[in-house]
Amino acid sequence: MEEVDGKSVLVIWCPAGINRPYSVPENVMAKSMPKEYFYVRSGTSSIIAKGEVLDELRELASRVPFDERGNPDIRLEGISTLLLREYLVKVESKLASDINTKPLQEILEQMDLYVGPKE
Repeated sequence: MEEVDGKSVLVIWCPAGINRPYSVPENVMAKSMPKEYFYVRSGTSSIIAKGEVLDELRELASRVPFDERGNPDIRLEGISTLLLREYLVKVESKLASDINTKPLQEILEQMDLYVGPKE
């Protein structure tokens, strides 16, 4: 929950991932396994992606933007906690207050910057 302009707002964070595109059940309340569809925005509406639109969606999803690619060679020692804290303060993140009390790995995981197999 966040407070915005004096009102409580429920914030749902949905980070992009590498397993795109995402599908959603036709009926999220169904008890059985409903058919799933891919949706795209068209103007102010959400429509089911079919045919050429679905092909284009899959093609776009197969390309991972540079800023979403992981660096398999990065080490925690190579990350400046000072610069990280400075950034978190600048963007007014609640994680800024945790930088001195939580492990760096945990902060990075919460930012979705440190992902992959635990081993």
